[in-house]
Amino acid sequence: MAPTTTYARPLAAAALTLILIACGGFSPPGATNPPGATNPPGATSPPGATGHACDLVSDAELKQVTGLDVGLKGPTGLLPLLDSQCDYEFAVDSVFNTANMTLGYKPTGGRAFYENYYEPSIGDDMSVLKEVVPGLGDKAARGSSTVSAVKGDALIDIQWIGLGDNRDEEMPINLAQLVLSKLP
Repeated sequence: MAPTTTYARPLAAAALTLILIACGGFSPPGATNPPGATNPPGATSPPGATGHACDLVSDAELKQVTGLDVGLKGPTGLLPLLDSQCDYEFAVDSVFNTANMTLGYKPTGGRAFYENYYEPSIGDDMSVLKEVVPGLGDKAARGSSTVSAVKGDALIDIQWIGLGDNRDEEMPINLAQLVLSKLP
């Protein structure tokens, strides 16, 4: 293995973190987040939450699914076609070894969006979504690190930059199950 590949993943995660901080995607620890952007530690969102993606699940719920503490969390605009997005950085064992998730949320109009824009291209060479996921929400599809799912009229998108181990394949599905369980 070339020496550059040993450091490529941690450097990419560090670069992503720095870009997000510089662009306002994350607030440093202790900073005040925009109103409604986060839950208090350990709090859960009410069933049927229709607000911001950052309010759908608590840090404690995410830790139950990932086994990791949420280090940074904040609104972002990386998925501009959805109504809201939230970036999460999970501390693994150092600032250079992290896992990241972006959760996109479209509380209304999500079913039509999925059916018109995602569904027709599932499995195409140029599509991120490679296969349908039966039994996940009303409709769902996944790629290697992405899951898009519909429940009712809501759409969620989960992008997972993972741990580099065998948990990565199922983590987007597990996270989608958690988020979908919070929707009406």
